[in-house]
Amino acid sequence: MKTTKKGNRVVLVLLIVVAFVAGIFAAFFAVAVMNGKVVLMANRLLDSRAYVEESAMISAIERAMPAVVSIEVGGNNVLTNKKDVVGGTGFVFGKNGLIFTNKHLVLRTDKNSYYKVTFGDGREYRAVLVSQDPFDDVAILRLMVEEDEVADFPVINFADSDELVVGQKVLAIGNALVKYPNSVSSGIVSALNRDISAYYYDFKGPSENLSGLIQTDVAINLGNSGGPLINLDGEVVGMITALEENAEGVGFAIPVND
Repeated sequence: MKTTKKGNRVVLVLLIVVAFVAGIFAAFFAVAVMNGKVVLMANRLLDSRAYVEESAMISAIERAMPAVVSIEVGGNNVLTNKKDVVGGTGFVFGKNGLIFTNKHLVLRTDKNSYYKVTFGDGREYRAVLVSQDPFDDVAILRLMVEEDEVADFPVINFADSDELVVGQKVLAIGNALVKYPNSVSSGIVSALNRDISAYYYDFKGPSENLSGLIQTDVAINLGNSGGPLINLDGEVVGMITALEENAEGVGFAIPVND
């Protein structure tokens, strides 16, 4: 009897141990499965979020791109009295062909200069200089159309730049290096209300003090001047005006509200 009881005890203990080990294994398995599901759900969520942002960027570019133009300015340079050709970017804001661009693109021109505007689809127009802001780096051109042509150009919409926040996603469209028209780059708003002293890339012109600018890490190159900085709704929040020559990823735009 004692032997039998001991044997029963041994069997009982073994059953308890087996049950305990099985329980631990089942718990680890359940946790592993749950973690796998959590990781899978997290990955799906991240993929979904990335897809949504990517789709928003593509839609924003598609909305803004038709109104973005490359600008060639040529003629007599009033500072050097020599023939000069420079290039930049602009964007149409009036269906009758009014275009915003930087004043520094047209500042050195005279009455004999020409302004050639090219849309992304290849259409070319001559333009005339309408106005220059005496205090900011802003100028307005107007497209010239034939007598039998109806002026009905694609326009870009404006956002409220006062609502910009640091870290917000933004995109730039421009005539990069004056040979890659309608190039797109992306980044964020790095800072707001920056004050800078800007000058011509070739140093042949007066410096200009600009204030209240948007700082961005969007890739900006020679030729982007005058191009739009847009949000993910495809609306202009600013106009590219300058870049920091001693650093990468430091560019500046004039807030559209200005």
